[in-house]
Amino acid sequence: MARRFVGAALRRWNVAPSLIETALLLTSELVTNAYVHEGSESELTVRRRAHCLRVEVKDTGCGAVEMNAPDVERPDGRGLWIVSALADRWGSVRLRNGKKVWFELALGAAI
Repeated sequence: MARRFVGAALRRWNVAPSLIETALLLTSELVTNAYVHEGSESELTVRRRAHCLRVEVKDTGCGAVEMNAPDVERPDGRGLWIVSALADRWGSVRLRNGKKVWFELALGAAI
């Protein structure tokens, strides 16, 4: 559902297909982290700004956002590494009732 929501918004804004694919991958990583690590529902926001796209995933968990070294014996644990590698900017914000993890992708002339 998260991928469909973000994809629909980005297509409506005529974002380049390659940027949409990156945004969908990163959205999946953040939403999956909220579900797997916090076991909480999440709230997804996508915004188009003058210079970038911003996707935010808010959850009610109290766990810290950490980029641990991936275990080569496991297929998981690489989500934030992927976000860090592909996003132009990303970060997290502590909230009173949880946290928000976000990423931004720069908009070029393609929009």
